[in-house]
Amino acid sequence: MRNVGFGHLEPGKGYHFPDGPFVEYKGTVPLNELQNKQREIEIEVNALISKGGKVYATVLPYREAAELCGGSLPDYIHPVSGGYKAYFWTTFVSNTGNDWKSHGNSESDSFHLLTVALFSHPVQGSNPRIIKLGDNPGCPCGGTHVSDVSEILSMKVSQIRTKKGMTKVFYTIGT
Repeated sequence: MRNVGFGHLEPGKGYHFPDGPFVEYKGTVPLNELQNKQREIEIEVNALISKGGKVYATVLPYREAAELCGGSLPDYIHPVSGGYKAYFWTTFVSNTGNDWKSHGNSESDSFHLLTVALFSHPVQGSNPRIIKLGDNPGCPCGGTHVSDVSEILSMKVSQIRTKKGMTKVFYTIGT
């Protein structure tokens, strides 16, 4: 995307299935540039397809993954995959300090539900799966991929939409 003047767009999510594949970016493209950019993207991607290149998939620690992907990862991939693990323990206590079993039937005791949260050590950091196409920067993806870019015969951008600060690029491929 940088090669066609979209370096300001931040990669977001993608949907790569036959019923309407797209990639989404944070940021917008001026409406008067959409048609030209659509052609430029097709030319750039089809040149990459013609050149070919091995597709690499690897799972990396967050920082290494970010470096491989141009310095950052999308917001939906967090450096820590869950923070702290919490365990909850609940019991009844009386206002007189007596426990439920020994004084549970006494009318002078009133009982309160006490919940205590116990936290474990931090959960291990996230390790996103990164896909790298040839010599290009990587990007996070959990899907299935061809083993070489040349296995994709062609790509056509069917539409580019800009709405609410987001840009979606819809496409089709020939294999």
